[in-house]
Amino acid sequence: MLRVKFKGLLNESLKLGYKVDQMVDRLPEDMYVLKYSSGGGVNFELHKDLGEDELGEENSVRLGKLRMYFDKDKNAYEVNLAEVEGGYGPLLYELALEYASGKSNGLMPFAFGTSEDAQAVWDVYRVRDDVQVDMDSNIYSKDNDNITRKLTEKGQLRNEEAEHDSWVSKFTPES
Repeated sequence: MLRVKFKGLLNESLKLGYKVDQMVDRLPEDMYVLKYSSGGGVNFELHKDLGEDELGEENSVRLGKLRMYFDKDKNAYEVNLAEVEGGYGPLLYELALEYASGKSNGLMPFAFGTSEDAQAVWDVYRVRDDVQVDMDSNIYSKDNDNITRKLTEKGQLRNEEAEHDSWVSKFTPES
């Protein structure tokens, strides 16, 4: 029984790596990922571009978000929010894993539990050849940033390093 489950996870692992790569290849031109810092965390959001409105402002709809915070004690990022539509969750997790691996010891699941969908991603990472797992600390890392690089080359990864919440100041009346 355990052997069958492991074999299934291994097959899923291969499919997930391939699936995420295919997701990037097939990501419609009107979709992009926005990476930004806010409130001490790093966020990845998947957006669908809706074009400009009558005032010339760009409009988009958010299809998903993954937020992670840095844990100083473990020198790793912890995912504490993942809400994604349309099966794009693995894409945001992969970007978060690549970012966290480049900036710290890696990425770890939320300490107080995860959803079944999120747990499925972590289970697949556990058996992937390109992902290292420290089982004692539950930290996952990888040595490459293939997905990040691919999205950047396609112009579908936008970095917004300024505080994301600063847009509110545009609508705050001057005193």
